[in-house]
Amino acid sequence: MLDEEFFIRRISDYLALRNISRNDLARLAGISTGALREIMQGKNVPTVATVEKLCKALNISVSQFFDTDDAFHDLTEDQVKLLDLWTSFSEEQREHARIYLDGLSKSDR
Repeated sequence: MLDEEFFIRRISDYLALRNISRNDLARLAGISTGALREIMQGKNVPTVATVEKLCKALNISVSQFFDTDDAFHDLTEDQVKLLDLWTSFSEEQREHARIYLDGLSKSDR
């Protein structure tokens, strides 16, 4: 069930994962610190538009936000950083990264 606690927990998890403050998240998402504070205090459930803004600021998809499988919970800090970089890349940058990484893996054999 999607209640206030769900949003508090998910936002808190991503704040810790990204190592950013609530104020930074509010600024990056383009919402007021008061609006985020009310969400985090369980006074309001965010609208779809607000969730989209928060996800964009956290560099995740809306589906990732709602995915409670937590398949990525066991990643190291370095792995999380690499995934963050990957999601920020354009398709062209991703292709260059694939080629580079493929070359690196072949050179170690």
